[in-house]
Amino acid sequence: MNWKLRAGQRLRMLPDDEETVVYNDLSGDTHLLSGIAVSLLERLQQGPANSDTLAGFLASEWELDAGIVPAALTETLLGELAALSLIEPIPS
Repeated sequence: MNWKLRAGQRLRMLPDDEETVVYNDLSGDTHLLSGIAVSLLERLQQGPANSDTLAGFLASEWELDAGIVPAALTETLLGELAALSLIEPIPS
């Protein structure tokens, strides 16, 4: 599945040591996100990508614990970001 930031979405981020406050200008909501979730958003700011590409990105950018499967982690994070209306799937 391909993903992108919601159309017209401009993210405002206030980073802290381990988490970042993200303001969704479309909904007016603020969210406290983990660093890895924010890196996924930042990757999607560069352009749409499919789940496999995003899993590869996370695996290359983060030192994941041995028991973590990048594809499963990516799907979880994408689901969470979609539920917050920060990203959306691209219909195929």
